[in-house]
Amino acid sequence: MQIRQIMTKDVKLVHPQDTLRQVACRMRDEDIGSLPVAEGDRLVGYVTDRDIVVRGLADSGGPDSQVREVMSERVLYCFEDDPVEPGPHPGLAPLG
Repeated sequence: MQIRQIMTKDVKLVHPQDTLRQVACRMRDEDIGSLPVAEGDRLVGYVTDRDIVVRGLADSGGPDSQVREVMSERVLYCFEDDPVEPGPHPGLAPLG
């Protein structure tokens, strides 16, 4: 079995310059708890609803702060033709 057989195909993306308010509203409206962050065709991070609350609002940020200020930059990824295997996947590589 390959990753393409189990992956989400219509992935929603946000951008580093999007505001926390924009992303929080999108998460609410689409019932999503986390979103990948992309610049052009490059994955640069990941943001969760918890990132928005803890790193954004609780740490003196505000709703107009940018996603880049709260996102996690270390993201593991794989390719659609990689095999699905139990446990840590040797093909997973950290960004950056």
